[in-house]
Amino acid sequence: MDRRQFVGLAAAIAAVPAGLRAASGEENAVRQRVKDVYKAFSTGDIARYRASMTGDYLFIADGDLTDLEGDIKEFGARPKDFRRTDVIDFKHVHVGGDVAYAVYYISAHETGTGFEPRDPRWLETMILRKTGSEWRCALIHSSRLDTFIVTPVRDGA
Repeated sequence: MDRRQFVGLAAAIAAVPAGLRAASGEENAVRQRVKDVYKAFSTGDIARYRASMTGDYLFIADGDLTDLEGDIKEFGARPKDFRRTDVIDFKHVHVGGDVAYAVYYISAHETGTGFEPRDPRWLETMILRKTGSEWRCALIHSSRLDTFIVTPVRDGA
C-alpha cells in the first residue's frame, strides 16, 4: 500500500465516526421530540402540543383518522384532575434527510375523577418532518395492545 492509498483509507475511516455522530445527534433529537409530544399530551399543554406538530398532522387509531384540531378536542374531555405518566420504549429510530420515523412502545398510567386508574399500552409509529432546525410530528399511527384478542387461524377453518 503506497502513501496515497494509506492516506485515503485513513481519511475514510476517520470520516465514519463523524457521520455516525451526526446521525446519532439527529436520532436523539427525534427521540426528544417524541418525548416532548407526550409530555405536552400528558400535561394538557395545548400550545406546546400544537407547536410540536406539522400543520397537516394526522392521528390514526382504532380505524379512525383525526387531524390536529380533532386530537386537541380530546384534551377537553378529560377530568380536571387527570394525571398521566408515560414510559416510552424506543425500538427503532430512522432519519433520512428531513424525514424521520420512530417506532416505540408507550405505556401510560392514567388517573382522574370518573374512571378507574388504568394502564394502557400501545405500539406506535411517529413520522416527523424537519422544519428549519426542529423536528415536528406529521403523523402518529397507534395500535392499542391491550384491546387485541389474537385468535389462531387454522388451515381449512
